[in-house]
Amino acid sequence: MNRNVFKLLAAVFAACVVSGCIDIDYVGQRLDPLPSDMPVVFFNEGQDFDVAKYAEVGRATVTAPDGTNMVEIKEKLQDEARSVGADAVKIIAFKRVNEGVIYVTGGGNDSPDAYVTGNQSRSVGGDPIYTDSFGQTGNLSTSAEPRYVVRLDVIFLALKTKFDAAMIERRQQREQSAAKAAADPLPTQLPLDAQEVTRPAAEN
Repeated sequence: MNRNVFKLLAAVFAACVVSGCIDIDYVGQRLDPLPSDMPVVFFNEGQDFDVAKYAEVGRATVTAPDGTNMVEIKEKLQDEARSVGADAVKIIAFKRVNEGVIYVTGGGNDSPDAYVTGNQSRSVGGDPIYTDSFGQTGNLSTSAEPRYVVRLDVIFLALKTKFDAAMIERRQQREQSAAKAAADPLPTQLPLDAQEVTRPAAEN
């Protein structure tokens, strides 16, 4: 396997290590979760949805290593939708973002390339030092490769009838809690100057 292939594999591995694979940062309402086998409608960036049928439940930013299979991202989003009670997912924006560099190392034709992670010994010149299977050490040349991630802006949608019913139920629960608190006031306490204060008798 040539050096370029090794570098590509190392870069993909590094992206997974640094990015933590697919991350979904969700902010919004949480309705009753859906069953794990419940279908979730998926709207791509160029597709519109019926605003009379769906209401927005929440939004999320999705971050994944560059080259992540879109099918995998879609499945993760649908799982997240079920967990927050959403019936559909809509992609608002999809972009590829440069988040810095990764350092790919190679020890020449006799050693494979590898991604530099953690603390390693280095030569005077700053290059990492590797030890081969025979215990011999050598310097690894290092090259910087750009690190890209894909980032999606997503909205989660619920059927409007279900969403409206859930919001009405929550409002009624808040009103009931407020009414109960008003009916059961906290016991009052006399101010300090109105209470009997016992003072020690003055010494003669």
